[in-house]
This record gives sequence, structure tokens and C-alpha cells, in this order.
Amino acid sequence: MGSVAKLASGGPVAWLGCCVAPQPDGRKQTRGERKPRLNREEYRMHLEELEKEKRKRHDDFAQKKAERAAMRIRLRERYQLQQDERDGRQLREATRTVELPAELVAIARTEPGSSFLTDVPGLSQINSVARDTVQRLRQHAACPLMLTRWISDVPRAGCPVGARRVSQSGETQPLPYREIPSTGGSGWVNLYRLWRDRNVGNQHLIINRNFQRLGPIYRDKLGTRESVYIFHPEDAMALFQTEGPNPERMLLEAWAEHREYRKHKRGIFLKNGGEWRRERMALNQEVIRPAAVGNIASLLEPVAHDFTLLVDQKMQTGSCTEPSDVLPDLFRFALESSFHLLYGQRLGLFGDVDTRQADRFIWSIENMLKTTIPLLYVPPWLARRLGLRAWREHVQVWDDIFEHAHRCLEELLRKVQAVPEAERGYSGILGELLSRSGLPFDIIKANATELMVGSVDTTAHSLLFTLFELARNPELQETLRREVTEAHRRAQGDVGTLLRNVPLLRAAIKETLRLYPVGLTLQRYPVTDAIIRNYHIPAGVRP
Repeated sequence: MGSVAKLASGGPVAWLGCCVAPQPDGRKQTRGERKPRLNREEYRMHLEELEKEKRKRHDDFAQKKAERAAMRIRLRERYQLQQDERDGRQLREATRTVELPAELVAIARTEPGSSFLTDVPGLSQINSVARDTVQRLRQHAACPLMLTRWISDVPRAGCPVGARRVSQSGETQPLPYREIPSTGGSGWVNLYRLWRDRNVGNQHLIINRNFQRLGPIYRDKLGTRESVYIFHPEDAMALFQTEGPNPERMLLEAWAEHREYRKHKRGIFLKNGGEWRRERMALNQEVIRPAAVGNIASLLEPVAHDFTLLVDQKMQTGSCTEPSDVLPDLFRFALESSFHLLYGQRLGLFGDVDTRQADRFIWSIENMLKTTIPLLYVPPWLARRLGLRAWREHVQVWDDIFEHAHRCLEELLRKVQAVPEAERGYSGILGELLSRSGLPFDIIKANATELMVGSVDTTAHSLLFTLFELARNPELQETLRREVTEAHRRAQGDVGTLLRNVPLLRAAIKETLRLYPVGLTLQRYPVTDAIIRNYHIPAGVRP
């Protein structure tokens, strides 16, 4: 533009200002006061000086960016976070050596300072072992808690990422929702990449990498859903403290769509609000009430005894030689236990009876979970209208599961009605619900189905990981065996007393669930506005 103006007027654009702009003092510029015109050599030198100034400003700006990048790299090293390749690129673009002020270097110091503890013999080995242990635990990725919001509900207001808003009184104000670190990208593009890279089964690894890269709280978009992931227990506590008696959970839409499609009632797993609370309180009376726990323990004892006999028999005959042989037996143990607890009768999965129906039920549960995964990110109503294969298979396995539950519950209802209440003993959880809870039959059937589905796969895999960790720690295994043997001797057949005297067993199971959580995430819609990590998260609105 300057060249065109120069050709048209015979001088640079800056000279044209004298024709339209008055002098600072308000008087007009006379002809004699005008700046002298530059010849070609002077004009070339003037442009070179402008270019030098521009390069200097660019180099100074790159230097400042490199210093900030060096600071971020040091902080990431200190807190063992994944490095950002953009910081390395900014360091390479610097034209001078990057040197941080001593005050900043002290803040981001990565090497340990001197201390009298460093002279203690063996302390460095303890530190090395502790660091390796922490790294192994991190690989298991403890269960993060995910706040779920729909994109249409997300507030749009925000300010630049990394800002800290301070009021006039000097108090730090919560940052808006949009400043929460984000993985970026379109929800549909992210979903396509997830499928393209076949990472649907590696979500736990992706979440762990995002926490290392973005910090303890971040946003992510997949399909139509935007979620906020939090990791630390204190953040989960801050969220739970905002909940009332009726927490809002994210429901599995594919399961809910099947109930709507087949006109089935929903169980508490697919409900929220007051309806969820009423049914949950009724189930609590038969599931977690102390008196009910004693009845449950009495039903578990014979199943566990028969399972141990089966394992001993396989080991003596040499038929149990591979670790992979254990999981099918654990599935049968979980199904036998769940069925006995719910219906008060045995399936006989450890004997020579025909187990084709039980095997079919286990297969249906496995395939139901497998077909649920692709329907987590695609609206089920759309998959239903398009007739996608995943939806068709999902409906079929759920139909098999409901048919099995309906058949078993009808048989149990006939037995309960045939025996007078005065002569009736404990008939399992569902028998007690049918005779005492007052819940409709369809509601009991819906909850029976969800309890069966939710207890088999989770119990089998949790037991597998418990046995795996005990095999890796033979000394702990031997200590645990002595504790259980002594508790069994003192209990004299009272299972409730036995369970109260095995603290190491309970601790081992809890530690297994911590290392290998049953669920990948625990979802909540915020009931009220929450402040987590100094970010304001508005109350969620379920669609």
C-alpha cells in the first residue's frame, strides 16, 4: 500500500499526513516547514532500519516466550507432568540463550535440596522404591469422577485461559466454566478419531494422559456430550457436598432406550430424583440393613464352599493348569452367588447339571456390555432409527436377559404365594421384596434384572484381580490365610461373626477395588453450582 501511495504522490504514505492532519499546536504547516523528500538511497536505508526494528521486536518477543516456556518445562518436570511440544518449539525459536531469573529458578527447582536426611543410610533406596511404587499405582489409574454436561447447556461466557480474576478487595474470584483446560476440537471429530484409532477400549489410558497433560481438571467433548473430569479425592468431596438426598447421575441412554422400546419398567439404575430415592430405600431394607446382611452371608456360605471344592478338585486332577481357566469359573461363582441371594435357590453350576441356560445368560451379559460401548457416544434413538447393528444386537441380548429374569421371578412368585407367611423362611432378596416391600411386580422385575446384570461381571473380575494381587504377594497371602482360618475357628459357624473378624481381608478387597476400579468413571450432574479447583461449574440441566 505504501508503494502505491509513493508512486501516486511521489513520497511515502507518512508524508500524506501533512495534507490532512493539522500541526499539534493547531497552526497550519507552511511549505517551508515540510519535511524534505528522501532520495532512493535514503528511502532504502529507512526501510532497512524499519526492518531491523521489526526483527528486534520479533526476537525480543520470541525470547520472552522462550523464557516462559522454560519456566513451564521446569514446573512440569517438578510435578512430573507430560511435556508440551509447543514449549520445546518456542525454546528453539529463541535467538539468544534463555536464562531465568534466580527467583524463578528457585521456585521451579527440580533437583532435591540438601538436607540432613540425605545422609541417612538407605534413604535413597527407600525413595527409589517409593517412587517406583507410585509409578506402578499410577499405571492402574484410580477411578476419576466425571461431571457430565450437554453442549447445549454449557455457558459461553469466559476469559483467556490461565487468568486469575481478582476482585477490588483483593480476593480471588472463581474462574468461569470456559477457562477449565480443554482437550479441544469438535465433539464429532474427537469421536471419529476415537473410533479411527480404535481407542474405545483404551479410554482409561486416554483419561490418564489427559490428566498428566492438562492437570487435575479438564473438559472433553465426545459426540454431543461435553464432560468435566476431576481426579483428586478432595475435588470429589467438594462435588458430593453440593448434592442433596437425590443426586443426579448420568444414565446409560442405550439401556433406557431399550426399556422405552420394549415397554419395560426401569430399575433404580436408570432413575433419578424422588422416584429413585423411594425405590432405593425399599431395596436398602433387604440389601444393606444389618439384619439383611446376616441373611445374605448365610446364603453365600454354601456357594463359596462348593466353589472351593471345585477348585481343589481341578487342581488335584491337573485340569487347572492355565491362569485363563480361572475366569470362567469365577463367572459361574458370581452367577451362582447372585442367583442364590436374589431368588433363594441354587442353579447348580458347580455340579453335573445342564448349564446351557446359565451359559447363555453369561454370554448375554458379556455381549450386552460389549454392545453398550459403541452406543455411549451415538444417540440411541438415532441408532434405533438407522437400525445399526450395535443397536439390534443390544436389543436382542437385553431381551434374552429380561426373558430369563421374568421366568425366574414368576417361578419364585408362585413359591412365595404357595407358602403361608407364618411358615415362610428367608427366601432371598426378591422373595422378601415380593412379600413385604409393597413394590409393584414390574418394578421388582426391573430391579432384579439390573441387580443380576450388575453383579456377575463386576464380581468375577474383582475376584480375579484380588487373586492376582495375592499371587503376586505370597507373604500377604499367607498372613490372610491365617487370619481367615483363625476367624473361622472362633466364629463356630456364625458367618456374620467371621466377617467382622477379618479386617485384613476387607482391606485387601478395598485395595483391589482401588487399583482396579469396577467402573471407568463415576458420573454426576451438578445439582447446584459448584466451585472445584477455583473454577465455577454451573448446575447441570439434564436433557
